[in-house]
Amino acid sequence: MWVPPTSRANLEQDYFKEKFGPFFRINTLWLTPGPGVDAQSDVFDKPYLQMLYELQLAIEQGTANVAGRDYRLDDFCYKPISGKGCIVTSPMEYWKMNSTDLGNDQNVKETAQCIAPPDATERVCFDRIGVPVLQFAIFGGLSCVVEKKNDCSECLVKASGLQATFLLYNNDYTSGTAAIWERDVFIRNIRSFN
Repeated sequence: MWVPPTSRANLEQDYFKEKFGPFFRINTLWLTPGPGVDAQSDVFDKPYLQMLYELQLAIEQGTANVAGRDYRLDDFCYKPISGKGCIVTSPMEYWKMNSTDLGNDQNVKETAQCIAPPDATERVCFDRIGVPVLQFAIFGGLSCVVEKKNDCSECLVKASGLQATFLLYNNDYTSGTAAIWERDVFIRNIRSFN
């Protein structure tokens, strides 16, 4: 019997869920150049990072009321390290989601090279929970401002998109609440930002 491709995908997803349990809910946002700006423009710059900070903060702190109780991202996000917070992949993790540190940074492009200054007291390019910040997971249209001479040359990041991803559990206990949070916090904040 021939099964349409979309049905195959559903069969595979159902099989996976049956054998391994429900998968994660993945909520991703992209910040790209605004209308009338070249789509390849570099957005890895403080004005765009400040916008990303404000949007990400609203999402992380926003609440959804379900049956008289307020829920936040922290109530059902994926926490891969015991005793630590949610995993959020975002360029803001270079500054551990601290707007003061971002504001005081003299050169965000040098920060993204992940070279520790001589007086460093902590690891560079690790997020708030101790996970490395991975450039391919947070930038779109990633390239270097100046072409690299070789594989070991420095690369000052140029990106035409900034990405933030929020990973949520998707199980019988949290899926209904997570769906309401996605609608009332994640989607609402993105729509109001746009």
